[in-house]
Amino acid sequence: MKLLLIDDDRTMRMILRTLLEIEGYTVSIWEGSSYADILDQTRATMPELMLLDVHIREIDGLNVIRSIRQDPELAGIRVLMTSGMELQDKCLTAGANAFIMKPYMPDELLQRLHSLSENLP
Repeated sequence: MKLLLIDDDRTMRMILRTLLEIEGYTVSIWEGSSYADILDQTRATMPELMLLDVHIREIDGLNVIRSIRQDPELAGIRVLMTSGMELQDKCLTAGANAFIMKPYMPDELLQRLHSLSENLP
């Protein structure tokens, strides 16, 4: 299962990549610097799942999820959004499939991702 990880914390990206690869995910990590880079990489990798932080440098993850949902090519990607703030309602309203608040336990993250991927082809 292909997963695109979008988080601006380098340490978090490396830890999550290791965890997710151990669990069998093929992980791509966003290494760009702009909003357009996120959409370009999403189109290039066409992941089934996305782990998207709400606050990515100066980029608003809520705008990213809105753009993904408005793009017919990308709209089917399952998105789990994360934040250190309680933003579940805003994330779900913007189009996220699920939300998890930081800090989270690895088992909780894996359970959320698994439940998002259950009905994927």
